[in-house]
Amino acid sequence: MGLCARGRRASSLLVLVAFLAFYPAPAQAQWWANLGDIFGGDSGPPPAPIPTAAAPVPTTSAPAPTASSDPLPAVAPLPVSSTAIAECSLLYAISQQVNASIYTSAMQLDGVRNTLNDPAFKGTAFVPTNAAWSNLLTALGWSQDQLLDAGSRDALNETLQYTIVPGAAQTQRALAGLTYLAPLPTVQGQPLLVDSETGYLRVVSTSRQPAVVDFNATISSCQNQAVAYFVDQVPLPDPAWVSS
Repeated sequence: MGLCARGRRASSLLVLVAFLAFYPAPAQAQWWANLGDIFGGDSGPPPAPIPTAAAPVPTTSAPAPTASSDPLPAVAPLPVSSTAIAECSLLYAISQQVNASIYTSAMQLDGVRNTLNDPAFKGTAFVPTNAAWSNLLTALGWSQDQLLDAGSRDALNETLQYTIVPGAAQTQRALAGLTYLAPLPTVQGQPLLVDSETGYLRVVSTSRQPAVVDFNATISSCQNQAVAYFVDQVPLPDPAWVSS
């Protein structure tokens, strides 16, 4: 890589860190407007407050989410594709988790299924729980059928791609050792930022929403070359993001 290219890359990272140096979660009305930009919904106030997780999940020893501790609030899983899931893939390991049924079904849609369904995939996925998807649908005022509508399919695909970081299976220690707001390049193109300053490890989206990472339920592919962790929010890329 030439000196000019390295300089541009360093400048881009400095701009990114400066932009997100103080990333308090946006006010609800602002977040709702961003959500409308992404999925094409109404940009007015949300119909009801977005529920948050009862308590953040520490990076050490809180109990892992279960069907009883993190139930799906009256939302059924998305229709499952007839496409077979490869048994040694990360998607197969994710599909065995009760709190990942919505993510699993969504990941089987055209345009995104091949990434995590490939047993050779190397990387890390941050999997929103069923409750996180329910929160998103509540904020949109949508049913799951509306989420899968042709008009929102591209946005859903980008959102799913934004949860996948290719390259290596990131361990808890590796993630916790990254510098503040270190960027994790995603399949979607925009980075997720790592924040461990609060005592919990979180990934922060370019739309400035933090999602707490739960290390209690580590999900791995057969060869341990890909890994997934639950997060308590659906990370959303910023529709206004411009990569320099």
